[in-house]
Amino acid sequence: PQSPNLITYKWYENMKRGGFVRILLCCIGMLLLCGCAEIPVQDAAQGIPADSSEVPVLVADMLLQTEESMQLILPDAVEFDPEAVIRDAAAQHVLARTMLRSVSWSRSGNALTITAQYAKPADQLRKDKEILAESVTAWRENYDTESDDVFVLLAHDALCRRCAYSEISPDRHSAYGAWIGHQAVCDGYAEAFALLMETTGIPVKIVTG
Repeated sequence: PQSPNLITYKWYENMKRGGFVRILLCCIGMLLLCGCAEIPVQDAAQGIPADSSEVPVLVADMLLQTEESMQLILPDAVEFDPEAVIRDAAAQHVLARTMLRSVSWSRSGNALTITAQYAKPADQLRKDKEILAESVTAWRENYDTESDDVFVLLAHDALCRRCAYSEISPDRHSAYGAWIGHQAVCDGYAEAFALLMETTGIPVKIVTG
């Protein structure tokens, strides 16, 4: 291979013989190509193409990842109820709805924008979810049984030992407060129990009223 000094020298000699013009033209061509290559990226950044069947999955993933906004580009003439889709997406996973204050939507033409607000800054909540998921998974791996009845009892007993009722804990309305912070109110306990059931693959549904 040629040394860097030799390459630099040949570039300098070529530039003296009129190669500078060729180099300049090559640079301009590269800039034009780069500009053209950015067009699809900019278009994609305006929204994620999706049909109606993909929207619930994408919204659920958005909430699981604790993203604050997402724009979807829908096909023409697609009609569905965004509020029902958002409600169903949040109900799919405890970690999708925990500490979720509100989800709103707006639609302009084919563009559907979903916006979420959380009880904590998104970065902090992501860390809390990761800690919670790892702790619950570790709990599950401590037991070698395939009996759903046994796991229900184990989850009940674990929460009774770990969680005390508190109306002053900042995380009292969440599974994180019940399982990691050891203090929660009724909905935090319910979230934690539901998360334990999800981890073991037992169907569960939180009912409020």
